[in-house]
Amino acid sequence: MKTRSCNNKSVPSGKNNFNYTVIGMGVLLVCASLFFSSSVKAVLFSATPKLIPTATGEILPEQMGITSVHEHIAVPYGCDSAVKAKSIAFVIAELKKAKSFGLNPIMEVGPINDVEAMRQVSIASEVNVVCCAGFYVLKDD
Repeated sequence: MKTRSCNNKSVPSGKNNFNYTVIGMGVLLVCASLFFSSSVKAVLFSATPKLIPTATGEILPEQMGITSVHEHIAVPYGCDSAVKAKSIAFVIAELKKAKSFGLNPIMEVGPINDVEAMRQVSIASEVNVVCCAGFYVLKDD
């Protein structure tokens, strides 16, 4: 068997090296499928389905497609209604483009003050929006 130097180490080259790579990838895929199958089955096929809250209601995990997990929807809060309408129209147009490539849903992680605007954007664009909204309160024990 011929060898080639790689970082001052001899490694097999040619057909046998390819076979080892394919076998290694196969073993990795089998192990990954065994690991993920039990956890995925627990979520997708449990007696009580896990629901994901969105701006327009709850969805099931199987309704999720390509998910963007860190987005900021630029809808200004407390501004002129014409500026807000223009911002919402822009966001809707951009999300419709992304939806055409398979995006759905997105995780909106900005400081949301206007959840109703997120709902409006979600309905018009047909992209589910998971809002990170609310307050965190530290209580003295």
